[in-house]
Amino acid sequence: MKDLSLLDLSEYQQIEPESHGVSLKQLGILVLDGSGSMIDEVNLDKIPKGKAVSQAVRGLFNRFKDSRKVDSFCFSVIYYDDKANIVMDITDAKDVDSEKDYNPTIGMGGLTHIYRGLEKAEEIAEKFFKMPNPYEEAREVIIVILSDGLDMKEEKTKQLIAQIKKDKRIKVATCFFETLGANKDAMTKCQTYMQGLASTPAQFQSVATIEGMRKFFTASVSGTLSDSDDRFRIR
Repeated sequence: MKDLSLLDLSEYQQIEPESHGVSLKQLGILVLDGSGSMIDEVNLDKIPKGKAVSQAVRGLFNRFKDSRKVDSFCFSVIYYDDKANIVMDITDAKDVDSEKDYNPTIGMGGLTHIYRGLEKAEEIAEKFFKMPNPYEEAREVIIVILSDGLDMKEEKTKQLIAQIKKDKRIKVATCFFETLGANKDAMTKCQTYMQGLASTPAQFQSVATIEGMRKFFTASVSGTLSDSDDRFRIR
């Protein structure tokens, strides 16, 4: 699949100002694979995959912090393997730490159980929707799942994804981090599986570089890949 090419976030179309300048708030939940294979240096950037993910996340946060729409977004970060940790709870985009190390293999390194990360993402989404909303903003959540290999608990993941998708305020985007030299049939199987978890086929991307990953994260959270409100779209 072709890599994404996006305009700067500064090119967002302006929204009509309200009492505090925001009519729609979107939470991007990054669910990042910290399994053992993410330690490998088998990608085009020739650095450990976990370090590549960290650079992509920092690039994502810098983009949004520099955007005129910064007040419309917030983020959360989860690492998972066969367990899951919330490493950043709901944080406004303007306040995220874009210098932090977001290597998902830190403290992880086990098997790939995507549903573990999704369990935490569902908790965070529910918390977000229940937070005080004095300005009566519309609220949406985009869960962005990154994985580089086979999900060892596919059925549990599929069941939980189906449950999450019942809430129309939540969209799911998925990203497969390619492994150089891996068996093509095995990679195709993983890509097909990951695409099936996404809300729509367009909300899946296979990436091989830091920049490709950052662009996909940006497009997913900004709404470029979904049918979300036009006020989020890159122009």
